[in-house]
Amino acid sequence: AVLWELSGPQLEQAQGGFTAIIKSLSGLLESISGKYRIKGAEETVESMQNRRAQLAVTIEHCKVRIAEIEHDISHFDQTEAVNCPNCQHSFKPGVLRSKEELFSAHAEISGKHDKSVDELGKLNADIEPLVRELDAMRGLRNLMLGQSNHPAYGGFFKVLYADEILTVNRAKLNLYIDQFEAELQTVIELKRCEASHEKLNKDW
Repeated sequence: AVLWELSGPQLEQAQGGFTAIIKSLSGLLESISGKYRIKGAEETVESMQNRRAQLAVTIEHCKVRIAEIEHDISHFDQTEAVNCPNCQHSFKPGVLRSKEELFSAHAEISGKHDKSVDELGKLNADIEPLVRELDAMRGLRNLMLGQSNHPAYGGFFKVLYADEILTVNRAKLNLYIDQFEAELQTVIELKRCEASHEKLNKDW
């Protein structure tokens, strides 16, 4: 009924525009796995981004600590031992820890650094496709909102949403597209026939 209320030129223009919109729709759907809703994807991305920030801070802190320990090791190697005149205890001025303690601390911080770097690398690899999917979902939402009030195919997009065709029933999308295109073509042809009859009547 809504299609029939439109003029022939409006319908033909809508027919051409519909093809381009379906192409955009299909492109967006290719990037959407269907595992997430927008809210869930947004929460997951936010959590992963927060963890990335934490890891970046940890890695920088480890780098500073490693540099400090390596400086202490270098200082240890370059400092001559001094014997205390009172107790004959041997020590190195300015060196507060033994070389074994320094090496142990270096190994511990280096291990923490490497573990954080590995986790960050995996997180970056995991978050990139999810961000692309989230962008596609937002694009799809904007497309649906933008087209839902279109005079020709707004109803089509409302049906897609109501029947969950873009989520759990995506396999039916092509069927819905074919049905709408057939309906649109039928109305266009009927409008043409109507216009021809009106012209014929006027000529008579």
